[in-house]
Amino acid sequence: MKRRVDEYEWHITGKASRYTFMFYATCLLIWTFYDMITKGKTGWEFPIMVTGSAIFFAICAWEKRKLKNLEDDE
Repeated sequence: MKRRVDEYEWHITGKASRYTFMFYATCLLIWTFYDMITKGKTGWEFPIMVTGSAIFFAICAWEKRKLKNLEDDE
């Protein structure tokens, strides 16, 4: 039987997701700077970082807007 996820577990998952995103974005940014300094151009790591960042922030904005609309309806 499936059990429902409570609010605290969602909070923990959200926090873990944010820290994981920050770790990967920082690593890709450092890798991008390293490639720019050593090779004079960026590789695939920069588009991956930009795309991942855009997806992350778009989902955050969408969820916040959805929550605001729910609060306005009440």
